[in-house]
Amino acid sequence: MLSVISLWVKQIVMVVMFAAFVDFLIPENKFFRYIKVFLGLLVMITIINPLIPLFQKDIALNEMSLVYKDLVDTEDIMHKSEILNMKNNELSIKQYKDHIERYLIQEITEITLYDVKNLTLEIDEDHFSENFGKITKLSIILSEKQTEKKKVKSKEEKIF
Repeated sequence: MLSVISLWVKQIVMVVMFAAFVDFLIPENKFFRYIKVFLGLLVMITIINPLIPLFQKDIALNEMSLVYKDLVDTEDIMHKSEILNMKNNELSIKQYKDHIERYLIQEITEITLYDVKNLTLEIDEDHFSENFGKITKLSIILSEKQTEKKKVKSKEEKIF
C-alpha cells in the first residue's frame, strides 16, 4: 500500500514538473491561457485518478487498493532531458567562445597599434576533461590601425 502511494506521489511530481517545463517553453500568445488550463486539468486528473474508485458505490473501502497508472513515460522524459542538456551545453560553449573572442578583440585593439582582422579560437569541449574550457588553439590575424595621417599620406602618394 505504501509503495502504491509512493508511486502516486512520484507521478504527481513528474506531471507537475512536466507542466512547469511546458509552461516555460510555450511563448505567451493567444493560446497560452488555454494551454495553462489544459496543464492544470492534467495535474488535477493525475491527483484525482487513484481516488475515483472511492466514489464508486459497489466498492468496499477495506478491499480497495489504489491503482497506479503510469501516465508519464519516464524513459521518454529522461531521453528528452538528455537531448536538451546536450543542446544547452553546446549553446553554453558557443556563448563562452564568443565572449572570449570579443574580449580578446577588445583588449588587443585597446593596448596595441593593430586591429584584429580575424580571430579563430578552439577550446577543450570535453565536459569530463580536466582541461574543460581551456584554450587549445588560438589564431589571430592583425592589421595596422588606419590613422587619419596615414590615410592622407596614402592619398597624397597616389596623387603624385
